[in-house]
Amino acid sequence: MATGRLKRSRERTKGFQMTTAHRTSDLELFERSTDQPSRLPDELRLRLEQAFDGPVLVYALADLDGEAAFSECWVAVGRRHLAVARTRRLDVFPRSDISGITIEDGLSCRTLRILGGDDAPPLAALRFTQRQRRGMEALAFVLEQGLEGREVPTGDPDEAYVDGVVRPIRDAQALVVPKRLGVLWRLLSYLRPYRREVTLGMAAAGGITLLSLVPPFLTGHLVDDVIGPVQRGEIAGSEVSTIAWLAVAGIALTYLLRQVCAWVRLRLMAMLG
Repeated sequence: MATGRLKRSRERTKGFQMTTAHRTSDLELFERSTDQPSRLPDELRLRLEQAFDGPVLVYALADLDGEAAFSECWVAVGRRHLAVARTRRLDVFPRSDISGITIEDGLSCRTLRILGGDDAPPLAALRFTQRQRRGMEALAFVLEQGLEGREVPTGDPDEAYVDGVVRPIRDAQALVVPKRLGVLWRLLSYLRPYRREVTLGMAAAGGITLLSLVPPFLTGHLVDDVIGPVQRGEIAGSEVSTIAWLAVAGIALTYLLRQVCAWVRLRLMAMLG
């Protein structure tokens, strides 16, 4: 029996160590990947607990102001109160004053509206970026369940806040295959049926690049080897017209060839879709 208790104690200790390590890893990822605070400031938490006469159950960061500029506005929920804390202002509302919660999608952000009475303006309109979506949705869920008379177990608010921001980052990291070269070869394998078209397209693109170098070369040749010697009297004026017409013809031919290469490239891009 003693051996069994010792084994269970070791398992609990190991589980606690793994949880602590995971929490530390999430916190490090949060601080490395964002420039936002990783938890509710201690001074503000103390003020909120005094206003709530109890603990903070869940909180989130509304990181945009009314003009969609980055800002820092904390939203916290207690057992009987809701608080919105801006830089120099703390608004506390009884949760009994809340009549509804809405989240509106916009082009560049989302807006959480905390509704009051039927004809009253919203108690708060909070804008936030995609980064804070999970945290704000979790907070809205707690408030909605409270309106229906149900209490939601929230757990550690700091862990919930960090997890809400870090989880999309981890999901994005999971999509990145460690062997990036393998991904490249897999993508290139899709082009095998179109080897000829791809080769012609790359040749056309290379031709455009090379032909774009011809006009500057001809212009430099005219300036250095024609105009300069003419001014110094080293070349007769009668010879200049022939060289100039040849240069103009070369530039015109270069332009036509570039247009042909561009047309070929565009046609092949349209075919490959």
